[in-house]
Amino acid sequence: MSKTKNYLMDQEEEFYTIAEQQIKGCEHIDEFKTAMEPFSSMVSWNFDPESAAWEFDDLISEMWGEYWSKYAA
Repeated sequence: MSKTKNYLMDQEEEFYTIAEQQIKGCEHIDEFKTAMEPFSSMVSWNFDPESAAWEFDDLISEMWGEYWSKYAA
């Protein structure tokens, strides 16, 4: 792999590590999204530039649903 691709993959992995820690302290998805917005550039390279905001929202929603589904009755 190229150095650039390695760097981007490392950034994406770090984003998910940060998200894993942040989500635990959030009571609402909007709170989680706000907490993760400063880190969006770590994964935005993966998104279509014209729909990056929507794709980020979808990613946050997916992560939120996956995390909290573990606790659903």
